Amino acid sequence: MLADVVENILLLQITGIYTPELTDSELIPTLSKLHFVTWIKWGGLALIFALFSIRSMGKNIVKHIEGVAFIIPVLLIFRAISNDPMGVSRFTLSIVLAFFLLLFYCFWFKAKKIEKLKKKILKL
Repeated sequence: MLADVVENILLLQITGIYTPELTDSELIPTLSKLHFVTWIKWGGLALIFALFSIRSMGKNIVKHIEGVAFIIPVLLIFRAISNDPMGVSRFTLSIVLAFFLLLFYCFWFKAKKIEKLKKKILKL
């Protein structure tokens, strides 16, 4: 994502200009940009997980739970944007849990498909 690249560039700018004598007023423009770009990145992650939730909804209960879990970050972002500390914490936790769920999904549910693909490749 482009927002992640810009965020890293801004962090490098901050580390490049940082000195013990640096005043807060010199950092404020860069920190304001960093704040905006970081929220773009986290909002993009929430949106990607929401789109993945549509794909993951299935016929069994595990797939439905998975789909609901992927949609939670989009629901929590509205509270997090208000800069409520508990809202930000819950939103961040929901993104982390969605990443873990995605890893679980990749290695658990897709393992059978990967094995079938390996067998087809070995037959060739």
